[in-house]
Parts: sequence; structure tokens; C-alpha cells
Amino acid sequence: MPDLAQSNVEYKVINQQVYNIQLMDRQVETKIQFVSENPNDATISKYVALEHCFSDQECDAIETYFSKVKTMTGEVGGKAVHKATRDSTLRWLRLNEYPDSVWIYEKIMNHVAQVNAENWQFRLDGFESSIQLTEYEPGGHYTWHQDIGSRRSGLRKLSVSVQLSDPDTYVGGGLELHATQKPVLMPRSRGTLVIFPSYTLHRVTAMTAGMRCALVTWIGGLEAYR
Repeated sequence: MPDLAQSNVEYKVINQQVYNIQLMDRQVETKIQFVSENPNDATISKYVALEHCFSDQECDAIETYFSKVKTMTGEVGGKAVHKATRDSTLRWLRLNEYPDSVWIYEKIMNHVAQVNAENWQFRLDGFESSIQLTEYEPGGHYTWHQDIGSRRSGLRKLSVSVQLSDPDTYVGGGLELHATQKPVLMPRSRGTLVIFPSYTLHRVTAMTAGMRCALVTWIGGLEAYR
């Protein structure tokens, strides 16, 4: 386990809650202390991007975990999809198989909980599924889509993406959010964590050179959007 770097990001946050590391498996929990002068002091952001949230050492450690995991072809809703829609490979970092990766889950949840408290104040229960690594090579892309869907993916409320690749090692492959009138390109610096509501339209533009790796996950709630 790496020596976790402290983030320079400061938050105003709200009360105390317990978030489950796994939405459907409540055996592992992380407690997060919230403090705020005004519990109702929240804004409605379209997205939050925290640059250099993960250190280079942490990004290297995450990539090492995923190098041990079997690669799959990118899917949509758990089903095979035409490459015109999504062309990528993915790997799942399952906590029951790699329990010492819990620090990754905890760090993500800590930031998500604080950002959510300061912005949307959604009722969250935990991770909707295991953490995913998505890899894009030349020609790879993912067209405009939302992360919220039917069945289990309907529990998703916040989507999370962590940039693992050095931006100088690839061309294309930008994460764009259509959260305003025009698409917005998210920061490409390594270790950037982006959080946005799962109903937000977003895409990954076509890769033209190199490889882009990103950690992707979703935080959900058992209740409808509230």
C-alpha cells in the first residue's frame, strides 16, 4: 500500500455519515467526518474536477493492481456493443479478490462524500459496483452516453473518473462532459479526479496515438434521485 498523499483540496462539508465500500456488501465501511458552519450551504455544480488528487505513486500502484486482472472487451449495460459505440478494453478490480486495494475505494469515497456534501447532497449508500479500469488505444472511443440506466445501473447517482495516464503519452482520448451548452473537456493531468451526476451526457473522443488509462466507478443510492 503506498503512502497516501494528502490532497490540497479544502472542503466545507456537512454532518457525519457512514458510506459502504460496496453497495450490496455492507461488511466493509468507511466513516467520514463532516463539519460545516451552514449545513444548508450547498451549490449545484455541473461537475467537479480535482487535479492531482492522486499522486504519481498512487497512480502507479493502481495500474499495478490492474495489471494482474484479466482484460475484457468494453461493454454497455453488461452486454457486447458495436465498436462504433464503444471501442475499449476494461478490467475490474474486485475488492474480494484484492482486499489490500481498499485504500483506493476509501480515497475515492472520501472525496466523493465531501464533494457531494458541498454540491448535490444526493443520498448515497456506496459503490454501485467494483472499480473499473478502462483502456483506450488508437481508434478507441466511447460515444455520447449517460451512466445511469436500467436495473442495477439505475442506482447510479455520481460517476467518477480518475486520469491515470500521463497526458504527454497519448493523443486524443479526451473526456468531455455535455453539462452546459457546449461540451467541456476535462483536465488531462495525471491523477485528476472528475465527479459528475450519472445522468450527465459525456464521451471519450477518438484516440489517435498512445494509450489512455482511466479508473472509472459509480456511487449509488438505494433510493431514487434525492
